Amino acid sequence: TMFYAMKEAASRGLKQGAQVVIGALREASGDGILRRRSGQLAASWYAGATTDGPQGSEVAIGSKMVYANIHEDGGTIRPIKAKSLTEPMGANLTPRGVPRYKSVADLKTEFGARNVFTLKSGGREGLIMAKTGKSAKSVKAFFALKKSVVIQPSHYITRTLEKEADTVKERIGTEVAVAM
Repeated sequence: TMFYAMKEAASRGLKQGAQVVIGALREASGDGILRRRSGQLAASWYAGATTDGPQGSEVAIGSKMVYANIHEDGGTIRPIKAKSLTEPMGANLTPRGVPRYKSVADLKTEFGARNVFTLKSGGREGLIMAKTGKSAKSVKAFFALKKSVVIQPSHYITRTLEKEADTVKERIGTEVAVAM
């Protein structure tokens, strides 16, 4: 029937539009709006199957990375099991900001547990340091200890959806026009 053909056409157009949005989100969470570090967030975007809901056809778009939403809305990150968060810094960061050592345990494996220590002064948040060689100059900071870290909202998802809304509508309209 004509109704079924139109419904299928709208669903095809929605799937195409979702792929456009996925591509734009990958760009925005890469070097578009956010600064790409590892590329895992950009690669994690997916579109679910289209379903028929009370408002018509729907498609869910999401990310497998748990930190996708905090970049969107912002928020404060606090430690759950530890006293402090370890924020990679200094010698631990590549030029793109990717940690060379993901944890203090990795640092201890690389330089030996005896060469990794905490430096604190006056009750302030401290630093995780490591002696990386034999000279006095070989002591470097790898992590800052933080009670919490505030992430500022970027609204990269909202901005991307607003930017691509007309393209999604065009894809749906084109598929429905062809079906007619």
